[in-house]
Amino acid sequence: MGHNRECAVLFLALMMAISAGASIIVSVPGTVEAADAGDPSIMTIDSVGDVGERSSIAIDSKGYVHICYYDYDNGDLIWATNVSDSWTKWIIDSEGDVGYNPSVAIDSQDNVHISYYDATNMDLDYATNVGGSWSRWVVDSDEDVGVDSAIAIDSQDNVHISYWDYTNETLRYVTNSGGQWSINIIDSEVAVGDHSAIAIDSKDGIHISYYDAENMHLRYANNTSGTWQKFIVDTEGDTGYDSSIAIDSKDGIHISYCDATNGDLLYATNSAGSWKLYIIDDMVEVGNHSSIAIDSLDQFHISYYSYEEGVLCYFTNSGGEPSYWVIDSEGDVGGDSAIAVDRSDGVHISYYDDTNGDLKYATFSSVGVPSLGPPIGLTATPGLGQVQLDWTAPANDGGSPVNHYVVYQNGTAVTTVTETTVVIDGLTNGVSYDFAVAANNSMGEGPASGTVSATPGAMPSPEITLPSAPEQFNATPGSGEVQLSWSEPVSTGGASITGYVLYWSLNPHADFNSIPVQGTSFLHTGLQGGETYFYYVTAQNQVGEGEPSGQIDVTMVDEAMLPSEPTNLTASVDGEDIKLTWDEPSDDGGSPVIEYTIYRGNDSTNLTQVATVTDTTFVDTNAGEGGDHYYQVTAKNANGLGQASSKVTASVGGTTGSSIPLEYVAVAGVGGAAVVGAAALLLRNKRRAQ
Repeated sequence: MGHNRECAVLFLALMMAISAGASIIVSVPGTVEAADAGDPSIMTIDSVGDVGERSSIAIDSKGYVHICYYDYDNGDLIWATNVSDSWTKWIIDSEGDVGYNPSVAIDSQDNVHISYYDATNMDLDYATNVGGSWSRWVVDSDEDVGVDSAIAIDSQDNVHISYWDYTNETLRYVTNSGGQWSINIIDSEVAVGDHSAIAIDSKDGIHISYYDAENMHLRYANNTSGTWQKFIVDTEGDTGYDSSIAIDSKDGIHISYCDATNGDLLYATNSAGSWKLYIIDDMVEVGNHSSIAIDSLDQFHISYYSYEEGVLCYFTNSGGEPSYWVIDSEGDVGGDSAIAVDRSDGVHISYYDDTNGDLKYATFSSVGVPSLGPPIGLTATPGLGQVQLDWTAPANDGGSPVNHYVVYQNGTAVTTVTETTVVIDGLTNGVSYDFAVAANNSMGEGPASGTVSATPGAMPSPEITLPSAPEQFNATPGSGEVQLSWSEPVSTGGASITGYVLYWSLNPHADFNSIPVQGTSFLHTGLQGGETYFYYVTAQNQVGEGEPSGQIDVTMVDEAMLPSEPTNLTASVDGEDIKLTWDEPSDDGGSPVIEYTIYRGNDSTNLTQVATVTDTTFVDTNAGEGGDHYYQVTAKNANGLGQASSKVTASVGGTTGSSIPLEYVAVAGVGGAAVVGAAALLLRNKRRAQ
């Protein structure tokens, strides 16, 4: 394949120049201090032992961050996330030496999918929390396979994984898009397939970049024509190592990779119809462990490691001109970086701190494409049949002036205004209303402000104080989970309770994590057998967070003593009611089942307890119309709550459906049995990865 390598980086007219076939020669800008890169926020996510190598990062639809990475000391696969608005981490697999070089992806329902290498058994493994709890499989156990895997999810939430067959030195690809795992050999030429990366286009076509170790070339394959086609993208020197691939909104391909011969960071794209190659950074020995992402304007963002300087670097063409930053230079940092861009074009990077053996994380607004922020300081002043709302304009207008604001009442847009104040009329006195405001500019609507509550009334509102502590706080242990419940505080502070904050820790005196909760119950999942967990809970009203409850502790019981999951859970709609039926667990844990707990939620990841029954049926008379309702059931014996059933969905006036638990999906054609297990299995006998 013929091509020319243009030297240096892109500028404002990059895409136009490429289209015209122009040769671009631009000098690399000098290093800029980290504070100029959108004022990055840098934090250490995990500092327990030697952790954080070969991290992978993904952002869900709500903007929460998911990072999977390797625990070098213990040989474990770890997942860290801020979905509870504070960082928590879980050991996903600890059976043997596992988790090296993991890759993470998020599906349309915000479920997490991870591919990774089991060095003990030399297998390709896969883990997911679809269904509400973690399950694991051996996907390929044919000799030594699974090194350098990469995972992607298509529009139908099917899983696609590229990986290296170390034994035969070939590129492999596996998918469950046909209902069961199907393994394909994509490239079997001598010593190909190492350091692969995978991406999926708008038509669910699969694209893979990878390294040809025999010829030291960058290769690329796709199946967009219905059959797999292979291409050699770069042949100059030893190139293609540590490639990363991303696809823009027009299905153009973008690849970052390392030129090991010259120690350069390179970039290849076919966005103009033919492959063009660029040297992004040739200042020092750079380009190792690069990662690329594309933002909403089809601009690219690359994180990478400077081997010579030991710093985390970042390059982008957003904002119309090439920009280069050193993001972190505290010690030897930046190895094994991974980058993702959220829906507001915020940049997120996970990376390894080699000096301290830590996992670090940096985030900042996209350079040149600042994101529209939320309105600030929203207040609600109740009156007679009305509430006055006041706020301040966003601190960042996203590069385009705010043209109006959208006002939300109880989650529904009720009006738009151009000023930063509005009076909402026609309200019922004595009824509490929740309000939020979002700004809008030429790029669209930004994130909403925080929610405030107000109750209109004829009489002046009494002084509102913080609520007292929630009452009757108790916990019931289960299979890798704890069911927590409490009652409302005696004093609400003169205002409605807007929510609760549940705190938990393995240390009764420190390191408590917080989880926001709506309602007076919460199922805490992914817990470790034999450990003792400590909890307390607080209530919130419009003033703030009130007094904490008393602290309680729960010691997890042996799962063998708990019931297995109820089976054959079904839901049927009868008028305005939803009827659930299920079968008894196949294993009662050595003690008779005494009751069943039913959980319901408006999404599959946030279910709360609604009832307990002694029979294997339940009629929900309070589901209400509109939207899907998700249900799940657990059995309880004298020892605690057992494993949760699969989820089912139903909607009043709508349809019913079921979510088949992935634990029961057959793994076919891989020469090995599926591995099924709960999250956070802590087995201590580990072997260091080689």
